Amino acid sequence: MMRTFDTAHTTSCLGGSKIVVLGDSVARQLYYSLVKKILPNASTEGDKHSDIFFRDIESGTTFEFYWDPVLNSTKAAELFTEPDTQLIGSEENPIPSIILVGTGLWYLRYPEWSGGMERWQQVMERLIQQMSNPRIAPLAQQLFISPIPAVNSEKLSEERARKLFPEGINYMNSFLKEATADSPVSVPFAWNKMTETAANETHDGLHYAERVMTVEADILLNFVCNNKLPKVSPMDATCCYEYPSMRWFQALMLVIFLVWIPTGFVVHTYYPQHSAFFPSLAIMRSFAIIGAAVVCMYCADRTSLISKGNKIFSASSFTFLIFLSIMAGLVTLKQAEVDQPFLSRDQTDEWKGWMQIVILIYHYVAASSVSAIYNPVRMLVASYLFMTGFGHFVFYYKTSLCPRLRSRGNLNNFSI
Repeated sequence: MMRTFDTAHTTSCLGGSKIVVLGDSVARQLYYSLVKKILPNASTEGDKHSDIFFRDIESGTTFEFYWDPVLNSTKAAELFTEPDTQLIGSEENPIPSIILVGTGLWYLRYPEWSGGMERWQQVMERLIQQMSNPRIAPLAQQLFISPIPAVNSEKLSEERARKLFPEGINYMNSFLKEATADSPVSVPFAWNKMTETAANETHDGLHYAERVMTVEADILLNFVCNNKLPKVSPMDATCCYEYPSMRWFQALMLVIFLVWIPTGFVVHTYYPQHSAFFPSLAIMRSFAIIGAAVVCMYCADRTSLISKGNKIFSASSFTFLIFLSIMAGLVTLKQAEVDQPFLSRDQTDEWKGWMQIVILIYHYVAASSVSAIYNPVRMLVASYLFMTGFGHFVFYYKTSLCPRLRSRGNLNNFSI
C-alpha cells in the first residue's frame, strides 16, 4: 500500500535535503510535483528550457532542476567527473540526497546532433558505473534514472510520431533494466505501467496531467521515505517498507503457538505418560484455534508474506459479491416451523445477519465513496441498532427480569 505524501510527511523525510533533477521536459514535470509536496504554491511559470531552483526556508530543503535533455551541460559534467576532480561530496558542496536523471527522448528525437541511442547507452553506462563502484564517491545517497516514458502515439504530433517510435523506447527500457540489475541505481518502471493505463490523461501524447505526475512523485517518495518515517500501527504504507523487528512478547506468543502447542499434541498422542506437563486435549484444541488465528493475523499485518493493497471500489466486484450472497441465501432458504409475529426474534436475527453480510461487503470493496451505496448502508446500520434494542426490550419484557429492568429504569430516571 502506498502513502499519499502531504507537506508534513514530506518535510519529515526530506527536511534539510538537497534534491537534484536533470533532464528533459518530462523530468521537469516530476520536479514540480516533488517541489509542490513541500511548497504547494510554487509557481511553474517561466522559461521552460532553463534551470530552476526552489528552497524551503523553514525545512532547509533545496530543489534544483537542470535543463539538460542529453546530459551534456556543465552541471552534468561536474556530477559525472572522475574522483580526482570531483566536486561533489566536499563540505562546501555536500552530496545530494536524491538525484533523478530523466533523459532519452531527445536522443531518439534528435539523433543527428545528440548521438542517438548509441551515445545514450554510453552516458547511462558511465552513470551507472559511477554509482555502483564503491571506490568512487557516489553521486548521491540515492540515484534514480527515469524510464523512457511511454507515449500515446495517437496524440503525438506528426514530427514526434516519426521519431518517438515504441520499438526504440522499449529497447532503451530493456537496456536500463539489464544495466541496473545488480547496481544501487533504481529505475521506477512502475511509472510506465501507470501511464500506459492513463492514455486519456495526456493532451500531446507525451506530457501527462498533474495528478498523474503527483502519483509518480508519491511512488518515488514511498521508495525513499517509508523506512525513514516512524513505524507505528496500523501499517498503512507498506510499499518499499521493512517491517519493524519482532518484539519480545510477539516472539513469546509465536513460540507458544508454533512450538509448545504442537509439542503438546505430540506428547498427548505418542507419550501420554508425560502429558502432565500439558493441559488436556480439549484445552489444547482451543489454544490451537486461537493460535492459528493469531499467527494468521500476525503474518497478514506484521510481515510481508501477504501482499497488501489499497482498496479501490469496483462496481462489478460489489455486484458479484451481493449476487453471490443472495444465491447462498436462496439455496439455504427454509420455512419457519410455526407462525411468528412481526419482528419476531427469528425474523430480526435473519435480517441482522443479512445486514452484517452487506456491511462486510461494503467495507471490503471500499464502497463508502459511492453515495448510492453509502446512504442505504447507513440506514442499515441504524436499523440494525434499532432491532437489537427492540429485541432486548422484548426479551426483558416477556421474562421475569422485567421488574428488575423497571427498577433499574426508575433509578436512572430519578438521577435525571
